[in-house]
Amino acid sequence: MLPVTLALLCQVAVASRPATPKTDSSAVAALAEQVRAVRATTPVVIDGALSDPIWRTAVRISGFHQRDPNEGAAPSESTAVFVAYDDAALYVGARLFDQHPDSIVARLGRRDVGTNSDRFTVYVDAYHDRRSGFYFGVNAAGTLNDGTLYNDDWNDDSWDGVWEAKVARDASGWTAEVRIPYSQLRFLRQS
Repeated sequence: MLPVTLALLCQVAVASRPATPKTDSSAVAALAEQVRAVRATTPVVIDGALSDPIWRTAVRISGFHQRDPNEGAAPSESTAVFVAYDDAALYVGARLFDQHPDSIVARLGRRDVGTNSDRFTVYVDAYHDRRSGFYFGVNAAGTLNDGTLYNDDWNDDSWDGVWEAKVARDASGWTAEVRIPYSQLRFLRQS
């Protein structure tokens, strides 16, 4: 199973990581698949199970492309992502299918220390400038990693936001639920 990457282009839009060179920002914008997030009216329990009612009503996002090892290629497995929000946080749920769930690589590690594991990462472009932002990742063992993005291609994993994610494995693969409080993001003030 390959890592899944998605980029949040604004508070309520989602895009799969396009199969274009990092320097071609016009192609990135053209390939972005955008959807509206669903408002959660009841609390979302972050347990990794995708059993909350919000995930049944949220828009299914699919059609992702590989980033590693063959950028732009069709994925070897299917992934479905769902986005929701409430007054306090952004929620992302993911179903990461795997025809051979016994082959899911789930190595436990310290926060922000890379392990060779299946993982799911959410990128948030809170300024909507396509050059800076935040990333929030969880691997199949539940190890968290996060950081900031800047200058279009650099990242800094020394930032440790206060957010949560849980994962669960089953016969279809694995699932992840992520809760990102708005207090951990910075937005442009607009009047």
